[in-house]
Amino acid sequence: MKQKAAVVSILRGSIIALMIDERAHMQHLFHTLVESCEGPLLNVVAVDVLSDQEGVVNAAVSLLGANSIMKLMAKLRKTHHAFNLTKVLSNKFLHVMTHSFGSMVVERCLMLFGYEANKIIYEKAIIHYKQLATHKTGCRALNHCIKYIEGEQRLKLLNLLADISDCLSFDPYGNYVVQRVLEQTNEQVNKKILCLLEKHFLELAHLKGGSHVVEKCMKTSDDGLLSVVKAILERPETAFALARDDFGNYVIQNALRITRVKTLFLFQVKNTIFI
Repeated sequence: MKQKAAVVSILRGSIIALMIDERAHMQHLFHTLVESCEGPLLNVVAVDVLSDQEGVVNAAVSLLGANSIMKLMAKLRKTHHAFNLTKVLSNKFLHVMTHSFGSMVVERCLMLFGYEANKIIYEKAIIHYKQLATHKTGCRALNHCIKYIEGEQRLKLLNLLADISDCLSFDPYGNYVVQRVLEQTNEQVNKKILCLLEKHFLELAHLKGGSHVVEKCMKTSDDGLLSVVKAILERPETAFALARDDFGNYVIQNALRITRVKTLFLFQVKNTIFI
């Protein structure tokens, strides 16, 4: 124990540098340090790391640093330092969330830490939902937030995204967020999305991302299925145009498959009742 304390004392003030050092033996030293520290010594390491807020953010957006932070996170998950880490990351929220390595660190926070520790991340996601939804990396990070967010924050975020779902559905990255929101099967939120999208179904069906949104509308609710089918059947030429389109033909196929499955199910139920 005294030897560990001596090593930690020597390394204080340079642990962040150790985390991002590319030399293999230095990375091994950091990982060994984290694995062997418990209680008061772990607290010393955590305080030393988290006191350098800029260093933590810079580490989070580098490959070695992100891996080192995630290694440390596993030891901090049941301590008050879990909140301290998410607070540090939230200070540069957009920078971290729109970076490939930084977003991995935040995702691990959402997976490992409890709701209270991550609450500040969700608050920031609610503030910056538009920027995240339309960013290549940010949209994936936002989808992870949607997966784990709870309570009033969850409802607020889903409704905010539903309010701009028509714009997001045409966006090459935002469409993934709309799909994730629809998958949450919140009836009121999904109705809001359908209301905004019903006049755009045919236009969206011709787009790569938009066609997936239309398919998701059909799969997640009967109202969605009826709205899409109604739009397709309003004009005879519509179905033919979609069938010849690279993306629209998948919408037609899914519409036929889903309606056939639902019809078969109702037929089986009816036969069971009357047997």
